[in-house]
Amino acid sequence: AQTFRLPASALGDDGKKNARVWIAKGSPIAAQAVPVTVQQYLHDAVIVSGDLHADDKVITAGVHLLTPGMLVQPVLRSAPAAL
Repeated sequence: AQTFRLPASALGDDGKKNARVWIAKGSPIAAQAVPVTVQQYLHDAVIVSGDLHADDKVITAGVHLLTPGMLVQPVLRSAPAAL
């Protein structure tokens, strides 16, 4: 399996100590949990492996609030912050 470096804020768990990240996919765009194995913890990031792909849109904020199938609104990193 490939490994990916993700922001530490992307890492969550399923309530049973199993690590997971959330991706945004589908139409309408919804949250989908993906189980991962943490390979390494870094200062502000994690190295994980699992059923992820380079083009997946990983959710990096509010992961503790997500539920499977919850509709999400992607925000581009380059977008200015709304005040």
